[in-house]
Amino acid sequence: MLFLIIGLILSKMYSYLVLPNKCNIEPKINPSFYPIMFKGMLMFPISEKKCCHVHHWIIYLFICICSLFIYVPKLIIGFSLGLLIQGMLYEDSFTFICDNPY
Repeated sequence: MLFLIIGLILSKMYSYLVLPNKCNIEPKINPSFYPIMFKGMLMFPISEKKCCHVHHWIIYLFICICSLFIYVPKLIIGFSLGLLIQGMLYEDSFTFICDNPY
């Protein structure tokens, strides 16, 4: 239980230090690697005009679901749970198709 709480605290610190607190603002760490990452966001071009944005909360949801079937350390589960909740609080958390920024 202690490691789960530490993971939640670390996710809060990561959110505060790295992630923006509003939609459409770049994270403080924002690498770009065409064609999978644009300014710190997972973006996959699906056409010249549109892109699929994989929100970070989806990745952490996947980790939380996997932890039901395979061993995942409690620290990672706590961190993932914190960022899952944080990511779902954005206004655009369920917007997956967006304009292609590339």
